[in-house]
Amino acid sequence: MPDRPMIRQNASRPDLLRNALVSRIGERKFGIWFQEGARCKLAGDRLQVSTRNDFVRDWICRHYMQELAAAARDAAGAPVEVEVVANPGDFPAAAPLLEPSTTGRSAADLAPSAEAHGGAGATSAAPRGLAPAARTGRSGGAARLEDLVVDQANALAVHAAKLVASNSSSAAPITLIVGRCGTGKSHLLLGIERERRRSPDGTRVRFMTAERFTNDFVAALRQGGIDSFRKAVRQLDLLLLDDLGFLANKTSTLAEFTHTLDALVHGGARVVLTIDQHPAADRRLPQPLVNRLLAGVVAELPAADLALRRRIAERESARRHISLPGEVLDRIAEQCLGGAREVRGFILRLEVLRQLDASADLPAAALAALRSPTCLNPGRVTLESIIAEAAREFGVTPADIRGNSRRREVVDARGMVAMLARELTRLSLPEIARGLGREAHSTVLQAAQRMRTCCDGRLELSSSTGKSDACMVRDRLRIAVARPDRPTSAS
Repeated sequence: MPDRPMIRQNASRPDLLRNALVSRIGERKFGIWFQEGARCKLAGDRLQVSTRNDFVRDWICRHYMQELAAAARDAAGAPVEVEVVANPGDFPAAAPLLEPSTTGRSAADLAPSAEAHGGAGATSAAPRGLAPAARTGRSGGAARLEDLVVDQANALAVHAAKLVASNSSSAAPITLIVGRCGTGKSHLLLGIERERRRSPDGTRVRFMTAERFTNDFVAALRQGGIDSFRKAVRQLDLLLLDDLGFLANKTSTLAEFTHTLDALVHGGARVVLTIDQHPAADRRLPQPLVNRLLAGVVAELPAADLALRRRIAERESARRHISLPGEVLDRIAEQCLGGAREVRGFILRLEVLRQLDASADLPAAALAALRSPTCLNPGRVTLESIIAEAAREFGVTPADIRGNSRRREVVDARGMVAMLARELTRLSLPEIARGLGREAHSTVLQAAQRMRTCCDGRLELSSSTGKSDACMVRDRLRIAVARPDRPTSAS
């Protein structure tokens, strides 16, 4: 008789079945079709799969019979007969995939964490397709509005969030926070949630991602629980929806969300949403929804500029009791172009280093980390991207930068490209010179040194937006070339 894998000696058959099935179809498909829609029972050489309805049964039979048979064979150690039947009577409000194991591990322990999808863990009292509104133990709930560093650029968005958090009568029915990744949109939503949950007025509030809204809506349709889904969402006092752009091009889900938005607003509730670009510029969203969003408060969260990143670095290091001199804070702000999230991550790295070695020289360690290739070159910046963005910034063409023009704006753009290419790429001076159409790399070195002097002295440069501080121009270009969605430009 062949030996069985060691894992079978330490785990129950339900555990083995679940793990084997997840390894074949993935957590996401498992959660959609088996966690909510089916119940599996492995007894002897037979696996019985009871489904919530005929639709789920037919789908599993068409797509997952081979995977079920293989997973059951792994769990049982021998071939197993698989039977799939529709048995709605086995399913109350929520049903686990597996019967509780004899090892004492509950079926809830086997379920994929709902928190990983942006919502709370489901309970038996939840309507089908939706987790309950009242939740505890949410890791993101620690986000606080007072932790945000506020400046002129983000003041409107923060103020709008505080109005909703305080349940002020001045708060708009719809508040839309617009900003790219890392600007603090989710932090604002979680901060609002935290404040409203502390209120004694019994406010029904829910934070959920647009992905979670989509998954719950689809699950409710499949399981016949759409009425429960709508009742649970549309009777909220406050809905906080993160990443509205996820719904783009999902026609049915967008229609459902538009009706949900109407029901909430007409019922006197408030809705706060985040999105990565202005809805008027997102052609993937239907015009009726765009019109409703524009009727509310639209507040933009721009990328953190150099001064704001410097303040964030200073506050975060002080909060963690890490003493860093001003020049180190300056360097952190200059190189952590991803905004608050990246700055906090860098300071956290120093805290971990201190825990590892209490005698570590943290300022020196910070400078060494900032000089490392992994920090200076994230692997996505090319000379071509720097030239393209510099051309946009200075109102010239890439051909001008590579050419021989001595116009002031062209010379400044060329010097900025030379300096940033040395900082953000691994190209040698000769390689940069060839990319700029120069025979001698000494001219590149001189141009980079001249631009560094301009930045150190905060001299003014002539750009397409008029006179600008050299440091500000450099900062804008650093952020632009690091953007993952940077548009390409022909040279």
